[in-house]
Parts: sequence; structure tokens; C-alpha cells
Amino acid sequence: MSRTAKFYAVRRGRTTGVFNDWASCSESVHGYKGAVFKSFTDIESAEAYLQEADNQPIDRSLPYAYIDGSFKPASGVYGYGGFINDGGRYYLIQGTGSNPVFASEQNVAGEVIGALQAIWKAVNLGITEINLYYDYAGIEQWATGGWSAKTELPKRYHDAMQRITDRITIHFVKVKGHTGIEGNELADILAKEAVGVKLRKKDVRAIDDFKKGIVL
Repeated sequence: MSRTAKFYAVRRGRTTGVFNDWASCSESVHGYKGAVFKSFTDIESAEAYLQEADNQPIDRSLPYAYIDGSFKPASGVYGYGGFINDGGRYYLIQGTGSNPVFASEQNVAGEVIGALQAIWKAVNLGITEINLYYDYAGIEQWATGGWSAKTELPKRYHDAMQRITDRITIHFVKVKGHTGIEGNELADILAKEAVGVKLRKKDVRAIDDFKKGIVL
């Protein structure tokens, strides 16, 4: 008789999200004070459990990051943009890549690589807990194992995020893209600037104003 599949939803832990095996869940919650998690036999119920948590107030006292990705088909360049806010000090997260293996994922490559760069930057700044705002579900789902990594990019991303979670607690916070959320909109513009997409004048002004106050 086959075993019933289980999914583990972690509301509070070193990494939050839905895990599809106990080993990954255990890494997130074992020894973590105040860990909150629950097992389910279907992923829909696990995600609903997390959705209930999403309706709870976010700890605004924590450092936070916004990240987004972009892709320019003409050049095959993917990129990311965003920032970290640590107690009112802003740090720019921005970069590009053209690895053809990753470029086949288009803007998704920028999304997940940007998330990883933001977390590494946070660790280097000495941040031990952070809210990571994003609009592409794979940023959380591939990091936690909620989605199976079937291509090279998500496999590498998952492995890298798993290695870093013993150094920082990540609270994944999904937001809807292009809905006027200031931090998300700014990350989107920064990602487009990174790959050389032509920007509107008001977006150029927004970036100029932002960069005046960042810490490189």
C-alpha cells in the first residue's frame, strides 16, 4: 500500500512556506524558538493554512527587502532590482546576467537570483531576520521545496537558499505585482533599469530620488 503524501506548512521557522518532505521542514523548525507548523495531506490545505498566517500583522520592526526581475529578449540579459531597508538605511540590490542556461527562464532568472542576492547582502550586513517581499511565487516555493525544482536554475537556487537559512530567518511575504505597492513598483523599475529597458521619465526620477538616499 502506498504511503499518503504529506506537506508541511511552516508559519514561523528559519524559513517559512510549504515543504514536501519532513527533512526540509525539520531543518526549518528544529531548535527554532516559537516555531509554528502543521502537516497536511494535500498542498491546497497547506497553502490555505499559510494564507491564514498572511492575514496576521507583519512585524514591521524587522529589516525588509523588496526584489523583482526583468528580461530583455533582444540581448538575452536577465536582471534584478530591489533594496533592503534596515532601520531606515537603504541598500541597493541590482545586477544582471546572461548565462544562456538561466536566460531560458527569462525574467524568472532575475527574480530568483535577485532574491538570493538580497539575502546574501542581508547576511553580510549582519541581519539575522528579514521580511522578503516578492511577487513571483517561485521565490518562496523553490526556496522551501514547495515546488519541485525541475531545471538547473531552481535547483541551484533551492540549494543555495537551503545553505544560507542557518544564518538568517526569512519571512516570505507575497505581494501582487503592478498594484501600486511602492516598494514592489520601485523594485520593478530597478530591475528594468538593470537590463536596459527604456524607462518613463517619472520612473527615471523615482530611481534618481531613491539612489540619493541609499548606502552602496
